[in-house]
Amino acid sequence: MKLFLGWIIISLVLTWTPGDALPKPDFLDISLIGVLAHLGIFIVFSFLLTGIFLGKWSHSISKGKVISAVILWSLIFSLITETGQYFIPGRYFHWLDIIINFIGAMLGIGIFFLKFKYFSN
Repeated sequence: MKLFLGWIIISLVLTWTPGDALPKPDFLDISLIGVLAHLGIFIVFSFLLTGIFLGKWSHSISKGKVISAVILWSLIFSLITETGQYFIPGRYFHWLDIIINFIGAMLGIGIFFLKFKYFSN
């Protein structure tokens, strides 16, 4: 749980940092960096949240309900981060970012289940 809360704080700092304070590497397209950042944040977010839900309520809740809850909380967190960017200089609310965040959340859930299907004892 502490790791998940730490990840939320890191995510908010990253997504709410003013645009002119972000590094601008010359070797990558800025839009590619944005896509990878959104994917990465939400892959980790949903992976950790899936683990929390399954660890805490694994005997009383179905996997389908866990997946639904993680998707819902991922979308809520996505809306929070994107709405917050509206108030940050050099950052903007983008619906495409919410779609990319959703894809990241789905990947995180998938990676969680693949990890425990193929790589757990």
